[in-house]
Amino acid sequence: MNRTDEDLALRKEVLLARSSLCRIKIRYHAAALRRGLSWRGAGSALADAPAARSAMFLLVAEGLGRERTARWLAFAARALAVARVASVAIGLLRKPP
Repeated sequence: MNRTDEDLALRKEVLLARSSLCRIKIRYHAAALRRGLSWRGAGSALADAPAARSAMFLLVAEGLGRERTARWLAFAARALAVARVASVAIGLLRKPP
């Protein structure tokens, strides 16, 4: 073989190795993407989005009705107020004089 044939053979090996490495990288990134796109991950990402939360609240409110939703919100507000007062009271009782 002459010098150019050896160079071409070497270049071919390098290109084949590079091609194999690129395929391995693509498989790796596709698997990582597949792991990241689980239903649980999509659900939590959707729950973290403010627009999705307000849309879900509106759908639930529409399904339950305005009066029932208003009662649930009033109950939740009272429960939250009681919990905050209890938290403050417990905090005051735990402090040493």
